[in-house]
Amino acid sequence: MLIVDDEAIVRKGIRETINWQDYGIEIVGEAKNGNEGYDKVLELKPEVVLSDIKMPGLDGVELAKKIDALAQDIAIVILSGYQDFAFAKGALENGAIEYLLKPIDNQELVNSVLRAIAKIDALKKLKRESQTLSETKPLIVQRFLDDLFFGLGEVDLSLITRNSDLGIDLLKSGVVVYGVSDDLHDKFDVKVADQVMADLEVCLREEFAPTELFSHRNKDQLFFLIPLCDNLNAKLESAVEKYASKREETVSIGVSDPYLSVEELKKCIKEAKERAANKLFPLINSIHGSDFASDNLKPIIMETMNYIANNYHKNLTVKAVAEALYVSESYLLHTFKENVHKTFNDCLTSYRILMAKKLLQESNPRIYEVAEKVGYFDVKYFSQIFKKKVGLTPSEYRLAKEAEQR
Repeated sequence: MLIVDDEAIVRKGIRETINWQDYGIEIVGEAKNGNEGYDKVLELKPEVVLSDIKMPGLDGVELAKKIDALAQDIAIVILSGYQDFAFAKGALENGAIEYLLKPIDNQELVNSVLRAIAKIDALKKLKRESQTLSETKPLIVQRFLDDLFFGLGEVDLSLITRNSDLGIDLLKSGVVVYGVSDDLHDKFDVKVADQVMADLEVCLREEFAPTELFSHRNKDQLFFLIPLCDNLNAKLESAVEKYASKREETVSIGVSDPYLSVEELKKCIKEAKERAANKLFPLINSIHGSDFASDNLKPIIMETMNYIANNYHKNLTVKAVAEALYVSESYLLHTFKENVHKTFNDCLTSYRILMAKKLLQESNPRIYEVAEKVGYFDVKYFSQIFKKKVGLTPSEYRLAKEAEQR
């Protein structure tokens, strides 16, 4: 503790009439005015400064102000006469944390100094905790989001309702959009997977800008929380097409039903993941929302779609596929209707049109060449089917995509 007072007898009385060591306090120095006191603060770095308020030169108020500006968590106790109370108030506003009226009672002085030390210790603890929170906050947020979206642990629901404390701005309502790479499960490459998800995220953000979005991703999975909008599906399809123009790795996207509160998020996250996992068309980017069957697809469906993916350019019939897979034609038709809620021909046509769109974006073949490559040998019929499914003729679709890329 540093004692600052312009009267030597006062300094001596404070130093010698109290056994400060009994309270764990050591007197490290004295000063006879504010200027000298400030120099001693810089030199001795005391934890406590006990100062008179009225001194020649730099008074106690100005001394407290200068010490406070050092931001060194020094406990300042001001001694004041009754008539100097206004000065004491000024000192409290400028860094002092205790003041004591003269004449001084020794026990009151000790208590005042101890209270000042306790206050400064509490302040130091608060700053340490604040620093610790500042350093660990990113880890806490990351763990919370990983638990919520990727199911790595139990989510503390209280953190969802208090997410503003951590700076997590989850959308209060909207839909969950989940994206995952199809090509990296067998031979996982961390760098490639991360870049795939990064590129997909960029395409989604560009398509929905300036809409407020929330996203979270890890090595091969991506989640978006997107507000409800009338053209959600169209925007998702456009984003995926932009992604496809950049990368050859295919992705599956699942879209949940709307959620109306953050408490419903876990259910919708699971729903979006399940819909993405039920990929109907292999080897091509896909988007599945509420219009898609949520039940797991039966193995025969997956076998059929893989057969279509490898033979869609041929003149396929239900009978030919059923024979190739050693099942009856009626069983295959019934299973498609029950499990996919679409007919075999609907699925075959959808896959052919998807592949046609891909060809029209990737190269510049003639329309009849595109038709033949996807299994249509009547270009007029192909154009009719394409327009019915896409809303544009093949030529119009290609021109629209070329305009987007300019």
